Amino acid sequence: MPARFLVTNGGPHTPETWAVATAEEVFVIAPNMDGDRFMQAKRLQMQIAETLVDFHRSAQQTERDELAANKDFRLALPLEDDIALAKSEADEMIVAIQTALKGSPWEEQYNDPDVVQAAQTVIASHLMTLKDIERQYHK
Repeated sequence: MPARFLVTNGGPHTPETWAVATAEEVFVIAPNMDGDRFMQAKRLQMQIAETLVDFHRSAQQTERDELAANKDFRLALPLEDDIALAKSEADEMIVAIQTALKGSPWEEQYNDPDVVQAAQTVIASHLMTLKDIERQYHK
C-alpha cells in the first residue's frame, strides 16, 4: 500500500478525517475485490470509521484541554508516556473494530494476533501524530 499523507492547511484534521484515514489503513480493501464482497467491505470500512470518530474526537479534546490547562506539561511530556497512552487507547479501538466486524467474513482475521498487532501499531501511530499536530497547532 502506498504511503498516505493527510495535508493540514490552517489547522488540525477533523476527527472524521482521522477516523476515515485510520479505517482505510487498518481495514484495507484488496484492489481486485469486486461485486457484493467489495460493497460489503466498503460498508464495513465506513462502519469502522464511524466507530473510531469518537475515539479521535476524545483524543483531540483531551489534548486541547491539557494544553489549555498546562501548556508546558504537555509539551514536555516524556515520549514513553505518550506511547504508553497511545497503545492503551489503541487497545480500546481494536475492541471497537472487532465488535464492528462481528459476524462478517473478516471477523476471524481481526482476531488473529498478528493482524491485531499490526492494526494497533497503525492506530497508535495515528494517535501520536494527532497529538503532535494538536501540540504544534496550539504552540
